[in-house]
Amino acid sequence: MSKNISDNARVCGNARVSDNARVSGDAWVSGDAWVSGDAWVSDNARVSGNALVSDNAQVHGNALVYGNALVWGNARVSGNAWVSGNALVSGNALVSGNALVSGDAWVSDNAWVSDNARVSGNALVSDNAQVHGNALVSGNARVSGDADISSNNDWFSFTYGGQTITGYRSRNVDGYELNIDGMSVDRADIPSINVVNLVNELIGKFDKLEIKNNIP
Repeated sequence: MSKNISDNARVCGNARVSDNARVSGDAWVSGDAWVSGDAWVSDNARVSGNALVSDNAQVHGNALVYGNALVWGNARVSGNAWVSGNALVSGNALVSGNALVSGDAWVSDNAWVSDNARVSGNALVSDNAQVHGNALVSGNARVSGDADISSNNDWFSFTYGGQTITGYRSRNVDGYELNIDGMSVDRADIPSINVVNLVNELIGKFDKLEIKNNIP
């Protein structure tokens, strides 16, 4: 057995494992998938289709990465999480629990997607954002900063004047963040008073966030 493949792991079809990448445990890599760099696929994880896992990325637990999905950098996909379609997971991002990242969605930087959360469509979750609980973030939403979204009450996204306005609950001092096409804005930057009134109404529906002090 190749030094890259150990235990009961299997690499089949046209799949490749190259460089210092490892496949171990009961993991499978199949189809035209590629595991490269220092990536590690372990436990009962599956990587299939045209998926690529590279750099220092890890896929473990019962996680599934398939389709044309890419997982790279120091990203981790664990638990029962799925990454599919053309989705990208990069940086130090973590997708765990029963989370699903699909479509053309991108989870990057230090973002977390966990529990039963879903990120789909063209949505982007980045920076220190956390999407968890039963939340579904989709469409062209741009979620970043210190976002903390645990339900569909905690975010909104709509198009006005050809631009996408996204708002979400946040761990910052204001308790929310806003952006237009991914650029951070204040309510005063929104040109229409009617849109401002709508934004105010939607922010008012955010679930209250309890900030926990983890400092010992």
